[in-house]
Amino acid sequence: MKREDLLWTLVGLSFVHGYLAGNVFSALFGLGISGYIIYSQRRFNPKVEVSKVFEGRLEEGKRSRVVLKVKNLGSAVKVKVREEVPRGVKVEIPEEVGLRPGEETFIEYFITPENKGEYELLTKVYVYDTSGLYFEEINLGKYKIDVFPSVDSIREAAREEYNLRLGEVYKKSIFLGLESMEFYGLREYSPGDDLRRIDWKASSRLGRLILREFLKEKESDVYIILDATKEMRKGIRQA
Repeated sequence: MKREDLLWTLVGLSFVHGYLAGNVFSALFGLGISGYIIYSQRRFNPKVEVSKVFEGRLEEGKRSRVVLKVKNLGSAVKVKVREEVPRGVKVEIPEEVGLRPGEETFIEYFITPENKGEYELLTKVYVYDTSGLYFEEINLGKYKIDVFPSVDSIREAAREEYNLRLGEVYKKSIFLGLESMEFYGLREYSPGDDLRRIDWKASSRLGRLILREFLKEKESDVYIILDATKEMRKGIRQA
């Protein structure tokens, strides 16, 4: 129930109580409240100009300031800002601000995007009379922000990618062996080979892409077989 409806209900109850109980003070109390409601309604003349300044390109995890320029061209009012944000965006809204007739002020608040991407936000400004009975809503419309990765997240992503590549190299080395710096030979290029290992001199001479190969070091078992038969003992002198 709105405050105005609640007060009108109280006015009605006061008149009924005054009539039934013969109490003139209850009727006067209801009359006073009704006069206050009518006075507040006629005095409320909201004429507010609002403009917004914000950054369209933000960095994830960092606070960004939004500034509203508010100018009051009507009666004394209280102004409150509401920002409708999607999931993944935090907003710090200030307390309501009072404005006298003709007064101008700047309202600052902050938004913090938690993840990169594109987000759509909606700003609304509520203008209340000083008693809080009446208000007017000003819709500033939707606006978009582009959130880019932070330096820390880029560094972390690069570290993860490096670890993944290192893991792939380790897996390959288990089955194929690690390449050494010792040259092994040349072969024709195949799709998927490392372009950094192309021998351009040999390629230009032969008219096709030629790749350099190096010897691979591979861990494997070594077996030593000892033959202890009589044939192997020939020529051995006993002391």
